[in-house]
Amino acid sequence: MTATSPSAPALLAFAITMAVALLAPLASADLIHDRTRFTIWATLLLAIPAVVGLVLAIGRAPLGRAWRAWWTAALAGYLVHLWYGFGVMFAGDLAATFAAQGTLVAGSNFVLVVVWLASVLVAWLGGAATWLHAAVTLLFCINALTSTLLFGRPPSPLFGAALAAAIVVAAAVRWLGRRTAHN
Repeated sequence: MTATSPSAPALLAFAITMAVALLAPLASADLIHDRTRFTIWATLLLAIPAVVGLVLAIGRAPLGRAWRAWWTAALAGYLVHLWYGFGVMFAGDLAATFAAQGTLVAGSNFVLVVVWLASVLVAWLGGAATWLHAAVTLLFCINALTSTLLFGRPPSPLFGAALAAAIVVAAAVRWLGRRTAHN
């Protein structure tokens, strides 16, 4: 039996989700807008294993290589999303981005990418900064759940619901595990 790298599933999932996100909109009337939407959906799917891994491990165990691989794959997806949303749709124009999205949305997207890059960099360098990873995950979840569940048009709420459900299940597993350990 051969060992598989903990990065392999995340890398494969990234390749598949990005291929779908970039190719599926070819049949749409608004290629750039749909690539922007599809790449954030792919990012949400890629982030779910990392978010669940963090919820289950925080304060109990090191986050590990599989968590790092999924967190990195999700960041790569987010960078592709920003490329289409900021780089292509708004032609890299900060003023136009803030005018269209508002200060809160555009600002939180740019803050998120900077702190997420820091989180991934620290993870790859072997730094023990669980607080940073938790803070970035919280910011990501707030951004993702707000944009999909509160403001998203179908099918965006389905992707937000999948993330929310994964968080609830992971928290329940953690809570039940703690209760069982105390009995």
